[in-house]
Amino acid sequence: MKDIAELLARIWISFVFIYEALDALVFFHKTKATMTAYGILWQQDLVLKVTIFILLIGGHFSADRIFCQSWCYNVTALLVAYDINCVLILG
Repeated sequence: MKDIAELLARIWISFVFIYEALDALVFFHKTKATMTAYGILWQQDLVLKVTIFILLIGGHFSADRIFCQSWCYNVTALLVAYDINCVLILG
């Protein structure tokens, strides 16, 4: 039962990362407008593209955790913490 719960949690985390990355891609200009509203003016294109890349990598590592060693878990935890910070900053 624990293995099934972990599998479902990994799939869910991966889905959240990939969904947020696709949402930022689809609404790229609206996300930039939100960044401007929050006062993030420095290199908006670069910051947004790097954030999308990190979200996609986070989704990959979350899904890949099912098949790889525990070092992926540490990277994923770091990316989750970064994603939480992005959500707090970008709204």
